[in-house]
Amino acid sequence: MGGIAIAISILINSIFFLSLKSKHSLALIFVTIAFASLGAYDDFKKIFKKNKKGLSPKLKILIQSLIGVTVAFLSIEKNCDTDIENRILKNSYYDNEKLSWPKNIFLEKNLILKENNKNFITSIPFCKNYFLDYSKIIPNTNKSFTVLIFILIVIFILTATSNATNLIDGMDGSAAGFGTFFGFFIIFLSLVSSNFFLAKQLNLLLIPNAENLLMFSVIFTFAYLGFLWENAYPAKIFMGDTGSLLMGGLISTIMIFLKQELLIPIVGIVLVVENLSVIIQTAYFKYTKKKTGQGKRIFLCAPIHHHFQAKGEHENRISFKFFIITIISIFISITSII
Repeated sequence: MGGIAIAISILINSIFFLSLKSKHSLALIFVTIAFASLGAYDDFKKIFKKNKKGLSPKLKILIQSLIGVTVAFLSIEKNCDTDIENRILKNSYYDNEKLSWPKNIFLEKNLILKENNKNFITSIPFCKNYFLDYSKIIPNTNKSFTVLIFILIVIFILTATSNATNLIDGMDGSAAGFGTFFGFFIIFLSLVSSNFFLAKQLNLLLIPNAENLLMFSVIFTFAYLGFLWENAYPAKIFMGDTGSLLMGGLISTIMIFLKQELLIPIVGIVLVVENLSVIIQTAYFKYTKKKTGQGKRIFLCAPIHHHFQAKGEHENRISFKFFIITIISIFISITSII
């Protein structure tokens, strides 16, 4: 249950260094408390109640979904501003010599605010000049149905990412190392998205008040980096579900607020592979058991890092190789937005 230390570290620093007037800040503090509490209760049942399964999968997904609904509504309130700022980016309002840059932006923002209300847009990797509008996924839909679509997308992203980071936490330093590398990437994204001229140069969506996201990304990254110090092989402390679920919940929430959630499968390719190995193993076992009466396995064990362990690979080498893959995927993600 060492994840409690990570959660406390994040919460204390958030209270001291974030603007609590920002909805981004309040949302991230809420997600920290919610996912840490969910993971802590799961760990509590496993350790003290001697229940190896912990929380039932259905209850866990239900709670994650409720958290996702909250994040979605808080994100919707930011979508409008994001689109407004992006439209300003694509025009040369700041080049107008009659008005200074900050004053002109806020003037244009107020004018555009009247004609745009809550747009659902996000960045598309490798498509620098195009953005995905969730409201146009299904043509001729009203705003209420668009909100429902967006909520379902956010729930899926939060649930999938948090459960995926839970799976990767099976070797010393693996989850904490992944979280640290991902953290440095979101620091870079937050820095660019919070700066008008950097966002314009890279043609990214300018996120209002993203300075709080930048500061939180720093807090998140160094919380897991500090934990990695004692969690590296041979580990002296373990994060459990408290830290792993929290990691996935915060990563996905920050990426959603930055309008970069479609980059998660690329940066987190290790998570994708780990998840797929479990899905393939389970599906194949059930299929062969139904057909032949005896279940068969594709991997020696799942998730796939246990497969490599079963083949005699040391967990330290597996973690290190996963780190290399993550670093490569981060560079690929950076090239997709520059």
